[in-house]
Amino acid sequence: MKKFGTVMISAVVLLGLLAACGNMPLLSRQEVKPVEHKQPDRPPIDAAYKERIKLYRERTERFVLSKLYGPDGVYTNYLDSSETDTAASGHEVLSESAGLMMRYYVLMNRQEDFQAEWERAKRVFELPSGFSYRYSPKRDEKYTLNAAVDDLRIIRALYEAGTGLHRNIPNSLTLTESCSTALILKGTNCTIFTMRNIRSITIL
Repeated sequence: MKKFGTVMISAVVLLGLLAACGNMPLLSRQEVKPVEHKQPDRPPIDAAYKERIKLYRERTERFVLSKLYGPDGVYTNYLDSSETDTAASGHEVLSESAGLMMRYYVLMNRQEDFQAEWERAKRVFELPSGFSYRYSPKRDEKYTLNAAVDDLRIIRALYEAGTGLHRNIPNSLTLTESCSTALILKGTNCTIFTMRNIRSITIL
């Protein structure tokens, strides 16, 4: 009897809290009105701000290319290591970084740098089964795993190069509709399939 009383009191208190918070259960025919979210007003970007952003971008690029870049791509860390850890370290390189650099060159409209980065990515990460996610220069080892998100970033960079860098040039890179469909249907497996099919393409 004591347990029953406790349960009843708890139920009454809970319903009271729900009512106080305005979270009463909906009646059978009650409609829910969508909540409208308004974006906050942002001040216009002035020329001085754009110049500062450009300066910071140039400094960052200069640092990356002079201190964090080697013959195989962007280092994982500034300081070198033995490259024997389970996580990437030292001057190991990742396909993630290659994809980011490729996207950066597309955004900056630098066709030659993009092509060089793509050729480097193929040389460093290519495996018979697809692309490796990680390469150790000291041990000359390509890890036999891929990372779907990194593969997709590279594919996106290639697609953006085909539609952005070469908008007015015929025979530029395009990804076929069948590949896009397969990517949706097959997920990670299609990533490997796609990389195998597009890694031989040269950006014109």
